[in-house]
Amino acid sequence: MANLIACSLRVPGFASQGVSGGPAPTLGSIEDVTNAIVKKELGLLNLDTKFRIAAARKSKWKPWRMFLYQLLASGLTEAGMTIDVVAGWKYYRKPKLAPRDLLKAGPICNITAPSIALGGTLLEAILDKLQDRRLRKSGLDRKSALKCFLQLRADNDRLLAERSQLIKNASLSAIQRQVLEADGVVLKDIRDLASRQFAEYYIQTRHSLAARDAGSLLAIVGAGTSGYLGSISTLLAVTERNPKLTGVGGIGYATAGSIVMMTPILTRLAGNLASKSSERKMQNMVYSNLEGMNRGIFEADRQKLLAILDKADSSDLVLMKGLNARISAYQLHKTIFDNQKAIAVRHAERRNSELKEDLLFSGIVGGTSIARGSLMMEAGFNYSRDPSKLFKLGAIASTIYMVGAGAWLYDTLQDRIRADIRDRKAKIAQSSTQNQLQQRLQSIEEMEDTVSLY
Repeated sequence: MANLIACSLRVPGFASQGVSGGPAPTLGSIEDVTNAIVKKELGLLNLDTKFRIAAARKSKWKPWRMFLYQLLASGLTEAGMTIDVVAGWKYYRKPKLAPRDLLKAGPICNITAPSIALGGTLLEAILDKLQDRRLRKSGLDRKSALKCFLQLRADNDRLLAERSQLIKNASLSAIQRQVLEADGVVLKDIRDLASRQFAEYYIQTRHSLAARDAGSLLAIVGAGTSGYLGSISTLLAVTERNPKLTGVGGIGYATAGSIVMMTPILTRLAGNLASKSSERKMQNMVYSNLEGMNRGIFEADRQKLLAILDKADSSDLVLMKGLNARISAYQLHKTIFDNQKAIAVRHAERRNSELKEDLLFSGIVGGTSIARGSLMMEAGFNYSRDPSKLFKLGAIASTIYMVGAGAWLYDTLQDRIRADIRDRKAKIAQSSTQNQLQQRLQSIEEMEDTVSLY
């Protein structure tokens, strides 16, 4: 898919009729303009669909890479905690007997774990930006899609205005005028719904990108505070024989825990702020004064058109070229609008469910990390001269965070398993987002070919 759609599609020019003594508009000339409008509105849907396909396309390996980073990081953290727990409880009564290699092993694991998470986050952030750049070069990014959409819609609006003028000046029977006016209302409904649908997805992509970038930044900061301020300070407390550094490490762990707890809220907030900004932009550029437009209005107007057609005599409709094709196109629009609404509802429910789950696990992981950090600060700053108390508080801190690290490991495993099951079911049922969009695009292109015959 080299580009979204040819934005420079030539809009047919129609000679002025029925003005300044020119020839009166004919039903045939009105039909030509009407069919051109239908093609343009199918072009709007074509653009919207290709935009969605491009935005939704992801590397099939990215979820597995993310799983590997998280699995290694959470597994090593749990291993480090286990070592610290064993060392702390075994030697807190006789700290001098604790082997230094054993005391260093836990912090080393805890340095390695966030280093993997940090490296993975940076790698994925770079790959994401490279993908964004490829989309821009291919004309598949948000700005290019918006520019193309506005151009297509401006062409469509000009044709709608021209059609209204032709109908006003044409000599028509009463039933013909009713059909054409009702047809025009449906065409405007489709334009308005297509505008809202495009704008809403534009806003959604902006939300996703902002949340993605915020999540990457928070992961980098969290890994840095936990892995480097926290674990390196704890390791230096052993190698440099300076117990006070344990307290400094506690600051790192408490800070990292706070970041983990706030990550789901902050990423959602970043996405919402970006959405609000894009929504104001869309209000001004795409769907101002369309707040009341909905699928119910479109369906009522479509049914009104069908009711008028049922009453019309065949002799009144004989010159309306492509009328049947247009009726089929309107049904396709209805199906697409209805399906897209259902998909949007499912995605919103899934996002809310994922947010609740993220809040639960981030609360466990972050909360236990804060508790761990607090106990280590207490141990390092207040009991640096009491090795037995220092070891005991360290053992309690590590025992508490074992729960958090275990929850992190469990969440990583269950999330990947559920995603894999969901993807397999969608593949069997051909109900994945990409499959649905590809089927939708095929239907639109087939309808474009049908309408082009008239």
